[in-house]
Amino acid sequence: MTMARPFGPINGKWYINEDEALPLLFNGYINGINYFDSAPYYCHKNSEHTVGKILQTLVRQGLINSTKGPSGGFFIIESQRNQPIIKIIESIEGDQLFKSCGLGLSKCSASHPCPIHDEYKIARDLLENLFKLKKVKDLCDPVSNGLAFLIG
Repeated sequence: MTMARPFGPINGKWYINEDEALPLLFNGYINGINYFDSAPYYCHKNSEHTVGKILQTLVRQGLINSTKGPSGGFFIIESQRNQPIIKIIESIEGDQLFKSCGLGLSKCSASHPCPIHDEYKIARDLLENLFKLKKVKDLCDPVSNGLAFLIG
């Protein structure tokens, strides 16, 4: 499965694979994007599948809801707006995101640290705590009230 690049090719490719697309879609969702265009003309007709896959993962985890049919779609209720962001991150990325090495090394640890281990651990722990403290509504409300923007 693939996802189209909206601004032209990179290294001669107009698309990215599903493994690259899912984190991008996820990050858009947790940052308040609520419309994903998955027209069949994008990415050899695979974009709808990719968007649907990440959203269904969130539905299965009870993090968002969905309804079927011609007027169906995805939505969140108030209790889901009050959940910590980390629940969504862990449902997509797993819990290794806040445990893994900053350089991607499999054998990095406190006893065998990589060159950036100590500094990266501090940053990683700060992000984990931020995502534990912040709720989904903390992302939505500033955007809805015009105090923050999702342009980029």
